Amino acid sequence: MMTYRRLGRTNLKVSVIGFGTCQLRMVPEQRAIDALTRSFSLGVNIVHTAPDYAGADDLVAEAVRASGREVIVCSQAYGDRETFEGIFETTCAQFRKKKLEMFGIACVDDREMAGENVWGAEGMVEFLQAKKNEGRLSGTFCTTHGTPRFIRKLVESNAFDAILMAYNPIGYHLLSYKPDPPVERESLAANRELFSFFASRDVGLMLMKPLAGGLLCKGKAFKPFYEFPAALAARDVLRSLLTKHPEVACLVPGTNSVEEAEENALAGHGPLAEDPSLHAAVDAAVRAMQRTLCSRCGECDGTCSRHLPVSWLFRASYIENSRSMPFETLDRLRYFKLLPSGPEAICSTCARVTCHCPQGIDIRAALVGLHEQMKSMPDLQPTTIPADLPALPVAYSARLAYGEWASELRAGRSGEFRLAVDNTGAHGWHRAPGRPEVSLEAVWKPPVRRWWRRAFKPAASENLLLVAMRGDIPSGQRGYFVFEMSAPRQPGQYQLEFRLRFSLNGHVSPRIFLGRFPLRISEKDIIQPRRYRTDENGK
Repeated sequence: MMTYRRLGRTNLKVSVIGFGTCQLRMVPEQRAIDALTRSFSLGVNIVHTAPDYAGADDLVAEAVRASGREVIVCSQAYGDRETFEGIFETTCAQFRKKKLEMFGIACVDDREMAGENVWGAEGMVEFLQAKKNEGRLSGTFCTTHGTPRFIRKLVESNAFDAILMAYNPIGYHLLSYKPDPPVERESLAANRELFSFFASRDVGLMLMKPLAGGLLCKGKAFKPFYEFPAALAARDVLRSLLTKHPEVACLVPGTNSVEEAEENALAGHGPLAEDPSLHAAVDAAVRAMQRTLCSRCGECDGTCSRHLPVSWLFRASYIENSRSMPFETLDRLRYFKLLPSGPEAICSTCARVTCHCPQGIDIRAALVGLHEQMKSMPDLQPTTIPADLPALPVAYSARLAYGEWASELRAGRSGEFRLAVDNTGAHGWHRAPGRPEVSLEAVWKPPVRRWWRRAFKPAASENLLLVAMRGDIPSGQRGYFVFEMSAPRQPGQYQLEFRLRFSLNGHVSPRIFLGRFPLRISEKDIIQPRRYRTDENGK
């Protein structure tokens, strides 16, 4: 049976294992719903989601209704008072509730840096308290990627019944911003020192990133292009955290498949008794990984004789090698944008090695190896722009950041396709009345040879698939289209074309061409992973 703990002063009983939904944008909708419902069946009763997780909140709402179980949904909001209240009311409508168990502020440190009204009159904290007083909200929370000093102040403010912050045994963190000295850095190791402080103030402690974004263990949803030296099972990491730190109410790992849902949930089953042998095994594995895996403590930044942003190069390579692409990366923080010149590893020709890692990582050797791995990732193949697709007005433009699908499919079988599309235009793409409806067109095109056209014409049902946009994609941001599509029934060499379609009130504007790629349809199951991505010049 699942173990439940009290979530601070809310007095809500939550499962010690929760469900993080940030990455659900990267899997087909039915797989996401299956993973959620499987978690609920194993006793998971707390889910964290957000309106900017590309439709994850809709998937959670559907899964909750399908399961028929009581689930505590920790959703969050941002923006001005009107936007914040609008998201609250939308969440109530999504989950068909007049009163929410939990609602909070998304990454409160980012809200402050963006100049949003968190603490003032008519601000976010005041709104949350007002909803509690009205009887429409049981508990308040916030998420934070801030420094230990900042998190302590959040606890001391007495404004939140629970807080969701990052922690994992290896100390790996993305660093949500790039501070200049002497600004205090984020530190997951120091976050650990706050656990008892949470308990003393009766503030519920929820931990995200307990598996270090998948670096501590091998995920079961995506196979990375480069296998980092993960040596632990997710169940062992999660169970060790829970038994070592009873102050923690729940862990909220990102989950993307039924297999991950099962392994994570089972970590919270049975008595959570102290297990010294488990702690010793986890600690030993973590120490071994720390000698080669960057935790991103940031101590190396500023030590490079060539002024490279060392920890950010590690971050970019880790993220871009992960098929899940769990975190957004600004264009300026992508791997080949961080290097000042050329395709070769600058570290390989360094004559004055001054970079230093407190964990003992050989930074020069590690970055040279990662650079070779980054170069080996295939780029997008050249595409042919059809002459029959006129250009869209300048307000709307897009580019395919990367795509991922099998190199071959069996005739008539389904394959999974994952496309990341950057909105490079001046206007956002929004799912709202009066806004253009944005969808992806996936079109099978048979070879252009005349004899082939005479021999076979694909059926209309095989020729075009329309994939709806899951969530809003603001200008300058990245969105995802993830779907399953059946291959044509006739074997052969096809071209697969992707286009964006904008329609409003029945009027369809000219499409944006994203790319055309060869894909072989075979008689047998021959499925080899292939990834397409743009290079540093956008080609």
